[in-house]
Amino acid sequence: YSVNYPNLLPIEKWLSNRLHLVKKLGASFSPKYFTLVIMLAYQAVKFQALSFQKSTLINREASKTRVSSLQSFTRSLALTSFQMQGRVNSTGLYPVQYPSKTPNTIATRTPSIAAGLPHFSTSYMRCWGRDIFISLRGLYLIPGHYDVAREHIIAFGSTLRHGLIPNLLDQGYKSRYNARDATWFWFLAVQEYCQEAPEGLEFLKSKVKRRFPPLTRYHPETFMKVQDESENDTFVEIDDTRCYLVESTIAMLCQEILDRHARGINFREWNAGSALDHAMRSEGFEINVGIKWENGRGFVYGGNRFNCGTWMDKMGDSEKAGIRGLPATPRDGSAIELVALVKSALRWITNDVDGKIKDTWPWKGVELKDKSDDHKYFIPKPELVNRRGIYKDSVSATLEYQDYQLRPNLFIAMVVAPELFNVNHAVETLRIAKEVLVSPLGIKTLDPSDWAYRGVYDNANDSDDPTVAKGINYHNGPEWVWVYSYYLRAYLHFERIAAHSESSKQKFNVALANVSKLISYHKYHILDTSASPFAGLPELTNSNGTFCRDSCDTQTWSSATMLELVNDIGQNSL
Repeated sequence: YSVNYPNLLPIEKWLSNRLHLVKKLGASFSPKYFTLVIMLAYQAVKFQALSFQKSTLINREASKTRVSSLQSFTRSLALTSFQMQGRVNSTGLYPVQYPSKTPNTIATRTPSIAAGLPHFSTSYMRCWGRDIFISLRGLYLIPGHYDVAREHIIAFGSTLRHGLIPNLLDQGYKSRYNARDATWFWFLAVQEYCQEAPEGLEFLKSKVKRRFPPLTRYHPETFMKVQDESENDTFVEIDDTRCYLVESTIAMLCQEILDRHARGINFREWNAGSALDHAMRSEGFEINVGIKWENGRGFVYGGNRFNCGTWMDKMGDSEKAGIRGLPATPRDGSAIELVALVKSALRWITNDVDGKIKDTWPWKGVELKDKSDDHKYFIPKPELVNRRGIYKDSVSATLEYQDYQLRPNLFIAMVVAPELFNVNHAVETLRIAKEVLVSPLGIKTLDPSDWAYRGVYDNANDSDDPTVAKGINYHNGPEWVWVYSYYLRAYLHFERIAAHSESSKQKFNVALANVSKLISYHKYHILDTSASPFAGLPELTNSNGTFCRDSCDTQTWSSATMLELVNDIGQNSL
C-alpha cells in the first residue's frame, strides 16, 4: 500500500520496527506484545482520524477521561467517513481525460465514496449518486470534510445529461440516467454544502467541465436564450473532442435541472437492452419525467409500471415466478419525497440564493408558492385503502393501490420540507408509524398489515412465489436503517413544534428521551464486533431486527443519516 500511498510509510516503519522485536520474544510473550503493538497503532490512528473532524459535536469532551454513550456513538459513526472514502484501483470519480486532473493512475486517482461494504466497494458498483448525496451532509459536511463533499458534487455535476444526475456513475464512462431522485438529492447536497462549507454561496460560481455536450440552450453563451426543442442529448465516448469541451457553473447546472424538468424529460436510455439491464423489459428503458402543472401544484412526476426510479428500485428477476421485468415498487407518479425535495430546492433558491450574490442567479421563472399540499397526500378516510390517518406514498401511480401504502418515504419529505405538512396530521402519522413500522435497527419498508408485506429478504430465493422470488421484496418489509433516522428526525421536529404550541418543554424532553432509548440498539450494534465486524451500521435487517445475510455490513447512508440525527439531538439539547 505504501507504494501508492506514501503517507503510510511512517506507520509502516513504526510497525516494522516493533514487530521485529516481538518476533524475538518467546512463544509465551509474543501474543501479548503483538496485541499491544496493534492496539497502540489502532488507538493512535483512531485519535488522529478524530482530530481531523472539525465538528464540535464529534470532538466535544475529547479531553475528558469519561465520555457519554452518545459521544462514543457519535465518534464511531464519524469514523465511517474514512472507512467509506478512499482510492481504489478499479474506479474513481473521473475518467482519465478529465481536463483539470492529473493522469488518472492509482497514485493520483480521485478518492471516491463507496455506497457500502463489502458489496459496493469496487469498480462500477462503487459510486451511486443517490447514496452519496443522501450521505454527504452526515459523513462529510458535519465533520468538516468539505473538500470531499465538493469533489463529489462537481464530479457528478460534470455528468449532468437529460437534465438528470446519474445514479450509477461508472467514473463517467457509461453513467446511467434511470433514477428520478438522484438529481434532487444532488440538488439538496448543493444546498447543504452552500449552507455549511466556508465558501458558502460562492460555490455556485464554481466551473464544471461537462462530460457530455449539453443542448445549445444550456451552453454558456446561449444559456436560457435558445428555444429549439428538436435537439437531442448526445452520448459521446471519452475520446470524443466534444467531451469536456463545454463549461458550466454549479448555478447553471441547477437552473438547467429546473428548466429541463419544467419542459419535460423524455428519452430512451442509451444502449437500452440486455447489455444494460438483463432483467428490464423494453418499456422500462423509456424515461419520462416532468412537472404536473394542473391546479397550479407543480408536482414533479415520472416513471412507468416497468421501471423504478427511486431508492425502492428492486427489479423482478425471476422467470419461474413470472415477475421478470416487473419492479415490486415502481413508485411512478409523484413520489412524496421527490415533491418535498423539489419544494426544498425552490425554497432555498427563493429565500437564500436569489439576489444574494451579484449575477449568481439572474434567471427568472422560479416561483415558490407557499402552500401546504398536505391534503393531496393525507388520507383521512379508509376508502380503497388499508390504513387511514397516514400520508400517501405517491400520487397518480399506475397501480393506484400503491399510492395508499404506508411506507417510510414520507419521513424524508417531513425532514426536507416540513412546511408541507399539517402539524396535527404529521404527529398522528408519526404515532401510527411508531406502532407499526419501527423496529430495533431499521424501519419497515411496508406496513405489516399490507397484503404485499414480506419481512425476510433472500436474494437467492429461487421459488415460484412472485412476492419473494429473487429478493423481489427488498423494499416490501425488510427494515432499512438510513430511512429510520429520517423518521426519528421528523419525530423530534414535529414534537418540538407541538410542545412549543402547548408551552410544554417537558413534553419535548420526553420525546428526546424516547429517541435516545430507540437508538440504544444502534449504539450496541456498532460497538459489538461480533455483530458488526466492520464497525458500522448495516444496510438493512430482516423482520424485527434479525440478521440479513444479503445486507452490506456497513452502509454509508446508514451511518450518515444517524449522524445527522445525533447532530439534531445535540442542537436540541443545548
